[in-house]
Amino acid sequence: MTRIFRAKDAFFRKDDLVLKIKPSKKFIEYFTGAQEQVAAAPRRFKFFKLTQEASDDAIIADIGGIETIAVTLDEIYCLLKSQPEQESRELTKEKNRQNVFYVQIERERVKTTIAVSIIWTADGWQVSADALKGGLLYAVWQLTRPKETIICVPL
Repeated sequence: MTRIFRAKDAFFRKDDLVLKIKPSKKFIEYFTGAQEQVAAAPRRFKFFKLTQEASDDAIIADIGGIETIAVTLDEIYCLLKSQPEQESRELTKEKNRQNVFYVQIERERVKTTIAVSIIWTADGWQVSADALKGGLLYAVWQLTRPKETIICVPL
């Protein structure tokens, strides 16, 4: 049986006192109308810690391409839900350390790769997004991830 996952019902809820998700303006812009058909349980993930600075393009190429590492918003949300508030597990809660996922969306019939960064703050999860490839959303600069960023990849 399939279900529909709506980003606004998960990431944009101001009344969620458990997860405390704070989406950035760009995240809201990219994913306001996003919905996905979910047919199965979310995949498991492996987590890589960068040993040096690296661009998103280099990270994606090194791991095997966007088709290999793209995740759904539902999978990101499920991972956030499974993370206890007071401890780090798969996702890091170290100060100023990013957890990065790569999502592909289609806007105006153009596939766009979005880097979703999640950082734990005193106020909860700060969720931001930057377009990497495709359409009018494309960031003209090359994003570089700092050393010790956690790259989240589905198995």
